[in-house]
Parts: sequence; C-alpha cells; structure tokens
Amino acid sequence: MNMQTNITSARLEYAPFIEALTNACKIIEKRTSVDILKTVHIKAMRNGVRVTGTDLDIYTAKFVSGDVTRDFECIIDANKFLNTIKKVKASSHVMLVKEESRVVAVIGGLNLDLKHEHDTSDFPVADQEGSFRYAIERSNCSFKISSTQLHRALSKVAPSISTEETRYYLNGVYMHIPDHSNELTFAATDGHRLARYEFPAPDGSEAMRDAGVIIPRKTIIELLRLLSRKSCPDSTLITVADIGVSFLIGEDEALESKVIDGKFPDYIRVIPTGNDHPVAAMVSDMIAGIKQASAILSESKQVNLHFKSEALSFTCTDTDFGSATTEIVAFNKTELLIGFNCEYLLAILSLIDGDVKMLFGDAGTPALFKDTKDDAVTYVLMPVRV
Repeated sequence: MNMQTNITSARLEYAPFIEALTNACKIIEKRTSVDILKTVHIKAMRNGVRVTGTDLDIYTAKFVSGDVTRDFECIIDANKFLNTIKKVKASSHVMLVKEESRVVAVIGGLNLDLKHEHDTSDFPVADQEGSFRYAIERSNCSFKISSTQLHRALSKVAPSISTEETRYYLNGVYMHIPDHSNELTFAATDGHRLARYEFPAPDGSEAMRDAGVIIPRKTIIELLRLLSRKSCPDSTLITVADIGVSFLIGEDEALESKVIDGKFPDYIRVIPTGNDHPVAAMVSDMIAGIKQASAILSESKQVNLHFKSEALSFTCTDTDFGSATTEIVAFNKTELLIGFNCEYLLAILSLIDGDVKMLFGDAGTPALFKDTKDDAVTYVLMPVRV
C-alpha cells in the first residue's frame, strides 16, 4: 500500500521575501528562551504568502507575492535563515518546499535542508478575545495619513522618549487629540525635555479625542525604519484600540503592537505660555558654539547661555581645569543668563531644519524652541541652575 506524502511549496520573489524576513528579525528577541518565538511563520495566501514574526507584544507581517500551493505553511528559525541567505549570491526567487517535518529552501545554486521542529499550530496567533490583536480587529477608529507625515512626526519626537523603566508610562510616544483641539498630536518626554508634533486630525481619528494611546519605544523605532525606506508606500492606515494599535503601510505590510498600560502625564501644563523674551539664531552657529565650549567638559554636562544685545555666548566650566567660552550672533532684546544640559540642548537643535526661535521667561522657567521651517513642532527644555 502506497502512502502519499503531502508536499507543498512556495516560489517567492527574492527581494520582498528578504525584506519580510528582515522585518520579522527586527521584532524577534534574539535572546529569548522560548524557541517558537525565534521562528518566522510563513503561510499561504492568495497569490503569495504572509510572513509573520512576533515577540508577543508586537506582530509584524508582510505579504510576499509568488506561486504557492494552497496549503503551504511552515515555521523557520528567522535569524539563522536570514543570516544564511545573506551570505549567498542573490537570486530572483526563493523556493520553499515543505514535506512532512522537512523544509527545503532553494536560493540560486544553494539547497538548504532545514529542521522543522515545531508544528505550525504552535506559532502564537494571539487573536483570541481579550488580546490586543482581537481589540484592533474590532476597533472603529481607523484613519489614513501620509507615510511621510507620520515619519516626520515620529522622528521629531522619538528622541525625547524616556528609557527609564521605572517611569514606564514615558517609554513611548503619546498619540492623541487634546481637548479643545482638532490636531492629531504626538508627544514624548523624559522629564527633562518635551517634544510635540501636531497636524490637522484626519477623518476617522475623532475617537482619539476620548482616549489616546502610548505607543512603545520599540514599536516606534521599527515603524520609523519601515517608513524611512525609499520603497515605502505613500500612505499608512492607523487603527487604534484601547489596548493596541496597528499600522498598515500600503497594502502589504502591517505592524501591530500592544500599547503601554499607563497614563501619560498632563504635559500641556509644562509648555510655557508666558515666555515673552524671543531670541532668534542660526542652528548651525549654535551647535558649533556649544560643541566648542563643551570640549572642556569631563564630568559636568552644563552649558550656560548668556544672551546680550545681538550676541549669545556659551560658557562651560570644568572645576578641575577651567572654563571655555564661545560667542555667536543672535537677535534678542533682553539680557538673560540661563543654563542647560548641553546634550539635551544639542539633541533638540539637531532636529530643527530652519533657524531656531527660542522663547524664554527667566532663568528658572522652561524654555520653548520652535523651528522657523516647521511650526508643527514644539520643544520644551528644562533649565539647570546657573
């Protein structure tokens, strides 16, 4: 009696498949002790496959077109597979053949006979009731925005995300529509600096007024990578639920994530409204001046800014060595001496595309920084004692 062996296969385009594996490997935790979470799940779809990777908090999935047997499905160690493929000569296609507990991959002249130690049913889908993916699937808050606009908003605020784990509610970007506003707003703070980016709320985002979400730093980093590619589609569909958020980039690529279970602080209180001492300066001059003066520092990170009529000086002091001062042209009417952490100040200045407009109160008041080329972005920096 002859027993039939169930053989399924997928012939996939090489470049999109490598991209899908890369996406999965960016999310998969390399040091995880759970073997199934080291794998990428490849499953037949109409006219191709869906390639999925997860760390249980984030799911990344990409459709790759190809000729596929209807029941094709396999799981493969993602990082080992990708690292191996990258070492061989690129091909136009990748051929995957699944036979019982074996997966054979053919790339150009290379044949890989891969172990298939896990059943595909072991791969965590996490779409059951109560999961964040279940909540996203049933959300009624979806809206589409320009991928370029989303990338710009996130890239301007992401550097201000806190990495202090004890203040977990600051470990991400707060996406919301503030009260009495029609602006979709992205905000991040580490307690020393604050960044906010806002633009008119797109149709479908109205529910964000009632409940914003804090998108985790890891999700933001990966989303920025995806959006920065030259091949990135023009638009991104965002779906928001109370415990999760998803980003559908174009038609074929999705990133789904848990959101941080916490309350983002009332940051609007921190943004000064009474700072009536404006100063304008060239960003490149400020960066160069701060870097020159701070070269003397070994332990302290403080730079003191002294605003005088049409001039701004930067002074840094090392208690064991001495002090250094540089001066640039600036346009201001009020004399003021104020101190900042030079690393935070340089980080803010590096994100400004035009000239910088600074608004000050006094030496103890948070300072406001605006970009003359982009009014959508606002930075706030806490001063240090002079």
